[in-house]
Amino acid sequence: MRGSIGIRKAKRINEDVPIIGIVREIKPAKNGFIVDVEDEDDCISVYVSKDVDSSIMNDEVIGIVGRKNKELFIAKNIVRPDIPIERKRETLKEEKYVLFISDLHVGSKSFLEEEWRKFIRWLNGESGNERQKKAASKIKYAIISGDLVEGVGVYPDQEKDLEVEDVYEQYKWLSEKLSEFPPDIKIVLQPGNHDAVRPPLPQPPLERDIRMLFKRGGIFFVGNPCYLQIDNATILSYHGQSIQDFASNLPGMNQNNPTKIMKEMLKRRHIAPIYGGITSLAPEREDYLVIDIVPDIFVTGHVHVACIESYRGVILVNASAWQKQTDYQKMMNLLPDPAKAIVVNLANFNGSLIGF
Repeated sequence: MRGSIGIRKAKRINEDVPIIGIVREIKPAKNGFIVDVEDEDDCISVYVSKDVDSSIMNDEVIGIVGRKNKELFIAKNIVRPDIPIERKRETLKEEKYVLFISDLHVGSKSFLEEEWRKFIRWLNGESGNERQKKAASKIKYAIISGDLVEGVGVYPDQEKDLEVEDVYEQYKWLSEKLSEFPPDIKIVLQPGNHDAVRPPLPQPPLERDIRMLFKRGGIFFVGNPCYLQIDNATILSYHGQSIQDFASNLPGMNQNNPTKIMKEMLKRRHIAPIYGGITSLAPEREDYLVIDIVPDIFVTGHVHVACIESYRGVILVNASAWQKQTDYQKMMNLLPDPAKAIVVNLANFNGSLIGF
């Protein structure tokens, strides 16, 4: 998009030109869409045929190559910020593993206590085959990306699903469970939509009165989303609330296939572009949801699915849940794949999935 010009100037030129703008509105049209795009000075209606692009979202920033034809700008190509095709990663000489889990939902009647006990035994080197025990012994960091507890009043009639009805007691119970981790593992705790922080993104870390409930050392409390620098790896950790916005607005997307949606986030360099959708966004002066730094690892949770993939050299991880399917999840067509841990070796960025 080098040499792109403003929309106001593009309206006066009768040749192919590149423009950049934010999508204001999308309307169906014959064999495509009419997309209203604006920049800081002007707005223009752009015809985009389905052959050119069928996956434009409200509020995303796009580049358009095309030309003015009467009242419409006819798009010949749609360009997104995306991430570089190739990138170099720094590897470590010694093996160190990062553990990724999410959506513990401690305090829920559906919490998978027996599977969690198996997971803790493996983490402490008490179960598994030799390869799994070796991996467990080399885990130095654990990232838990949101929905740490079940929370209170998150969805209608939630009280019937609660084992523990006080949110502070839920965090005390979580503290006890994390105290069972080996002491040399550093733990990163990130909030999600079930946690006791404000619902809109970006979410701040857990408040001080909740942090004080955790007696174990080596716990780091971060916001949602958050960049982490861990040894040689830049990690973007995000609970994943907007996965459902992408699933409901883009053709061919499904919330139960989250890594496909994570690729779309990277293509747009934005975690949650749609304002006024399912995901609540705070109108901050600065947009903290822009993916300005390309991570080595991008991790989400939220949809209770365990999967690992790669896109242009970025490791995509959707961390598994520790809660079986509830009636509410069934109603939301959420198909959990719970009780799984994903580990990534920082020496070579190879990932493994271990089921419990």
